[in-house]
Amino acid sequence: MYAIFILFNIDNKINTLFWGKAFYLTTDNNFFILLENKEKER
Repeated sequence: MYAIFILFNIDNKINTLFWGKAFYLTTDNNFFILLENKEKER
């Protein structure tokens, strides 16, 4: 899952936001927070 996010992050920012939200719905909050923090760093 995380590898997929990285691929989308490199490929397309809009898709990363979409997948980030999708992962949030299917995983725990800590994983989503990790993705959000990666987005803020860019």
